[in-house]
Amino acid sequence: MSFIKKHKKLCIVGIILLVLLVLLIVLFKTFSVDYSLDEYGDRLDGIEKVEIKKSVSDKLVSEIKDIESVKKVNYRLKGRLVYIEIMFNEDVSIENAKEIAAKSLEYFTDDQKAFYDFEFILTNEKETEGYPELGSKHKSSDNIVW
Repeated sequence: MSFIKKHKKLCIVGIILLVLLVLLIVLFKTFSVDYSLDEYGDRLDGIEKVEIKKSVSDKLVSEIKDIESVKKVNYRLKGRLVYIEIMFNEDVSIENAKEIAAKSLEYFTDDQKAFYDFEFILTNEKETEGYPELGSKHKSSDNIVW
């Protein structure tokens, strides 16, 4: 007790520093990122029920690529986003390109279209007028917005 009376100011500073240290640790734990969790959080809950199988994507790529005016097709799935990139020959009009891109949605079920967002990137060899064209279909929408 005599130590506390002798060093009263030092004890008060020590207690204040201890309280500040505890608060700093609590704040750090609260606001720090937990890297052990999934990067998508709970946004992908239920994805296993409407999974897009590799056979569907392979069929989409091969059949769209077989169209005479299509030069190259690229398909990517990232989380709930489906990216479809189609490169056309230089003589294809942008309207025909949009029709072919819209036709690619036929390969997916209604449940998949209601769960995933679709992004379309239409290009051609020389980037003539109207190219590149970007399109999106939100999961709650029935149409592609160009």
